[in-house]
Amino acid sequence: MDSPAQVLPERDLALRTLERPVDAEGFADTVAASLGASDSDTVVVYLDALGELIADAGCEETVAALERLRDDLPSSGVVVCGIDADAVDRATFERIEGLADEVVGPSEGDVGGAVERLRRSDPTNFGYARRHWREARRGIERCERNYPKAKQIHRRLADPATTPRTLGATLKAFVDLGIIDVWSDTVGPTRYDLTAYDARRLLEAGEALDANG
Repeated sequence: MDSPAQVLPERDLALRTLERPVDAEGFADTVAASLGASDSDTVVVYLDALGELIADAGCEETVAALERLRDDLPSSGVVVCGIDADAVDRATFERIEGLADEVVGPSEGDVGGAVERLRRSDPTNFGYARRHWREARRGIERCERNYPKAKQIHRRLADPATTPRTLGATLKAFVDLGIIDVWSDTVGPTRYDLTAYDARRLLEAGEALDANG
């Protein structure tokens, strides 16, 4: 099921989202309807998270939908595909490149995208981060060490809801989200590099995690 288009006339922009799982034919019909509603000869179609369409509908069906899109576009139309090259095999990626005017990958600065990738790739640590990101933030900001273990950060908390283990899982999620780093000079328990702590990114990630609640 697709949502009604959200039209932003001041930006000459129309946004439409599709509910997963996505059917390739339904996807093509939705794009065609959007193109039919436009009276402009200069159309840019941006297809975000194309890898999810491939995961739901399959490679051949997705390529067929893109071929139909190219046929439906005016000659001046542009197709931009957002896809993670690591999420598909090389042959599939090259076929998509041949049908798109531009292929873009996920942005490292895209916090919402990073949270969504964490939700898909590591749902366990995503769950811990969603529940405990505020407590982990307090522990980080109270910790006086640059390269602490999870239990050393945990000791800085008063009446914590986490254990050292669940706090460690949350901190691992923070590493995946680009909020802190790991100090690699150790063969023992993981030490976290708090010199790389990005407080603003944590707040942005926290908002995105809360929105997934």
